[in-house]
Amino acid sequence: VKPALRRDARNCIEFSLINSETNERAPPCLITGYPVLADCVIFDRYNLMANKEDWNKFVLSAKSIRRETLQDCLKFLAKWTGTQPNKTNKYFEIKLLPIVFKHQ
Repeated sequence: VKPALRRDARNCIEFSLINSETNERAPPCLITGYPVLADCVIFDRYNLMANKEDWNKFVLSAKSIRRETLQDCLKFLAKWTGTQPNKTNKYFEIKLLPIVFKHQ
């Protein structure tokens, strides 16, 4: 078995931001650094983006594990992105709702 790096929908190495065939640059995910190619969350401040699935996993982990370091990360991201978590809901929500869209 010959080892190979996984490819994404663009037929690029899955962590590559640059498509070598078209030279187009995908925005990096705020959480993972991987390219944002599918459903995403967009934060108005600085045009930051996160893959929706990665963002939801991070927030759910931060809310359910209750470690101080995760809470600090969540607070930092809320401050950096200009959003605040909604404390009244057991699931994380953004008071200033980010735009969610699907790449075509």
